[in-house]
Amino acid sequence: MGGSFLGSLFGDVFCINHKFALFNFVSRNLKLKYRKSILGILWTILIPAFSAAIYFLVFQYVMKVQIPNYLVFILSGVIPWTFFQATITGGLESIVGNHFILNKVPINVSIFPLSEAFTAAINMVLALPVLLVVMVAYSVWPTLGWFQIPLLCVALFIQAYSIGLTSAILFVHLRDLRPIMSVILQVWFYLTPVVYSESMVPSQMQFIKILNPVWFVFSGLHKITGGTGYLQAQELLILMAWTALLFLIATMVYRFNRKSLVERL
Repeated sequence: MGGSFLGSLFGDVFCINHKFALFNFVSRNLKLKYRKSILGILWTILIPAFSAAIYFLVFQYVMKVQIPNYLVFILSGVIPWTFFQATITGGLESIVGNHFILNKVPINVSIFPLSEAFTAAINMVLALPVLLVVMVAYSVWPTLGWFQIPLLCVALFIQAYSIGLTSAILFVHLRDLRPIMSVILQVWFYLTPVVYSESMVPSQMQFIKILNPVWFVFSGLHKITGGTGYLQAQELLILMAWTALLFLIATMVYRFNRKSLVERL
């Protein structure tokens, strides 16, 4: 009975029985995002490329950061962070923004933040050729550490979706969450090794590695794409623990609110 309940709850959170609807919502999100846009889907490449170029100029030539293959380093952080931020910010208002559908069709509310996560994931994949081209230009080639990349991407996806789902449900009750989350993400960006190296963090601040759920995703991606190493077992365990905890919180928040959300919209 318990296993059946947990399986059903897991299926609801990931919309296992609504795959066709999920596909349609993702397709709708992509069409709406690039509707009446001249460059269209090219913006998925241009935005992270421009952001990376700005960080590269500031940190490499103004602040004189000494990191080998720094443009590769920047892109391997900016592209996944763009996904992470887009999933959370898009998921935050996804339930409230689709209240007209929920009032007409009985469907899992989780489908809206989940569709935002998949939309952001597609945009991230479309932006990866920029990173690959730069890696070739810098003569950075795959190593054995690349086998960890799928695990890191899955962990980042689950964390981003979990936070997006939790935020979307809480946003129904607390509309002040939008500016709060904006500030949190801005601070979170600078507390994460997206544009700086893990080695640049002072020894007295090393504890933030354990307190930051996505720290080892980005430090791992930097090590792997830069050819300087990969995550150790202890680091992977911390990452998996954070991923499981965030997903558990999202699942519990969803479980206790799913039946009353439509009435509160």
